Amino acid sequence: MLSSDLATHIAGRYVSFKITPFTFDEVCKLLNITDNRDIENAFYDYIKWGGMPQRFMQKDDTSRKTYLNDIYDSIIIKDIIKRFNIKDIDLLNRIVTYILTTPSQVFSPDSLKKYMQNDSRSVSLETLYNYLDYITRANLISKAERFDVRGKRILTGKYKYYLTDLGFTNILSEGKKEQIGAYLENIVYNELIARGYNVNIGTLENGEIDFIATRFNEKIYIQVAYILSDEIVMDREFNAYKKIDDNYPKYVLSMDKFDLSQNGIIHKNIIDWLLEK
Repeated sequence: MLSSDLATHIAGRYVSFKITPFTFDEVCKLLNITDNRDIENAFYDYIKWGGMPQRFMQKDDTSRKTYLNDIYDSIIIKDIIKRFNIKDIDLLNRIVTYILTTPSQVFSPDSLKKYMQNDSRSVSLETLYNYLDYITRANLISKAERFDVRGKRILTGKYKYYLTDLGFTNILSEGKKEQIGAYLENIVYNELIARGYNVNIGTLENGEIDFIATRFNEKIYIQVAYILSDEIVMDREFNAYKKIDDNYPKYVLSMDKFDLSQNGIIHKNIIDWLLEK
């Protein structure tokens, strides 16, 4: 049952818990992986196939893809089309495919409307808002709002959408170029949600902080990059914090194996961070 069903049928007489797909730490425990090389191989497999529990019972890529396709079809047909009485199924499929194949990107319903028009589809903003809400309520994606760091307020109009499980982008993006940076950002977002944080996108005058994560009185800032390959990339990731003058922890996460921390900003390897207790 979706949360809206609980609210309608049980009317407050329940407690709900959000159960996420396996985190990477849980995957390593499930598969009893401890060797560093095996951990890294498992991580790239995790990027490709995600953390839906039963996919670890599948013995080859074909059966994994079939399993994820079955879940995807079940969500689309049962949790969205039937539940919300969707009439334009083609439009819904186009929207879902667009979001699932471009994770971790900032966009608005207006930009999505222009994309649809370029694809010879006319659609109202109200319909787009409704469809995005249905997809989010079905837990296929999560919406992260933008937070004005200086103004201390939530900004409306543009959002980032993250996949609940990256395995879904693999079954829809076959043959397309991998977006490893976006995938890593998606994994970090899901990990923060699994750890109980409320997560927003930080917005500054001339830049962005990937994540502002809060949990009770705790706050952390996180930048995510694939590789800090040169000074330009390092300056971009570390200097994003220049205009933030509070003392909350600030992190840069990447796949680099060396500690590149500087000026009080903590650098960590993404895999090491995911496996932290």
